[in-house]
Amino acid sequence: MPRQPDDAPAGWRPRSRGRLNRWWAAALAIVLAVSVVLVVTRRHDLTEALHLISRVRPPDLAVPLLLETLSLVCFAAVQRTLLRSGGVRWSLPRVTGFAVAGNAMAGTLPGGTAFAALWGYRQLTRRLVEPVLAGVVLAVTGALSGLALLLLLAVGAVTAGALVGPVLGAGAGLAALALMLLLLARLAGPKLAARRLLAAGGRRFRRLRRAEDALTRDVDPRAAGGHGVLLSVWLRPFLWALLYWLCDAACLVACCWALGIGPPWHSLLLAYALAQVVGSLRVTPGSLVVFETSLSTLLVAHGLPSREAIAVTLLYRIFNYWLPQLVGWVCWVAFTARGRHRPAGTR
Repeated sequence: MPRQPDDAPAGWRPRSRGRLNRWWAAALAIVLAVSVVLVVTRRHDLTEALHLISRVRPPDLAVPLLLETLSLVCFAAVQRTLLRSGGVRWSLPRVTGFAVAGNAMAGTLPGGTAFAALWGYRQLTRRLVEPVLAGVVLAVTGALSGLALLLLLAVGAVTAGALVGPVLGAGAGLAALALMLLLLARLAGPKLAARRLLAAGGRRFRRLRRAEDALTRDVDPRAAGGHGVLLSVWLRPFLWALLYWLCDAACLVACCWALGIGPPWHSLLLAYALAQVVGSLRVTPGSLVVFETSLSTLLVAHGLPSREAIAVTLLYRIFNYWLPQLVGWVCWVAFTARGRHRPAGTR
């Protein structure tokens, strides 16, 4: 029986792995049952969808392959930008291999996101990246990626004519808040109060202070007219995260074209973003079946026939999931086997 830590609070209980495993088993059983039902009830549409995919010419697959490759490179650029802000200079191919390997773990193992984060943290620290910086890079990458996806979801809702009022109202409120903060940042009084507040927070929450220092060590605050830290640490990686989702959405469009299917332009971005939000829940490893069912259902709801929606989804998942998994595990083996304690600043 696990020993209770000396400093554990009263009523402490160790987390039961058996209960977690039972939840995973139950979720997988439900997903498998739903999959069987869908295959049986939609076998005619599935057969026609596979027939459509079999008729795609190999040259037509070059565009979605290129777009998905660019998407993964943009995701790696988020981490590379954050690492460079902390003084760690890795080449883009090296960071891309690292990012694709972590993506493969997250998309294969049960609870893969946690395993991928732990593996990424260990790989960074093995290469002499400071632990604080390694944790900040992984956490901020996920946060910026999620924020960019929410932005696409909001834009998709507006273009599809859904929730236009609330989305525009929230956007106007955020814009007004940003303008007010910008105006206050130019006044001497609020700037001095902000510095005192940050200093007090840094003394009280030392981990937060160390994270900020690690992420902005090599950034010159006077660069770009005094906005160098904002541009280097937050805006640039956010734009890379946004490009990551946009290139991936463009891959979905290219799959439609490869199949000779006209995309539902007015609602495609909304369907794509909603499917990605559902997929991010990771009910199954890689959100298999859950993501395919969500995306194909949303495409049908927005005007595509069932067989075409299924064909687009299956072809897109080849580039979005299966090929990155294959490449990612090769990179995982290479990263795990090499590079013990190499200097962080090396290429």
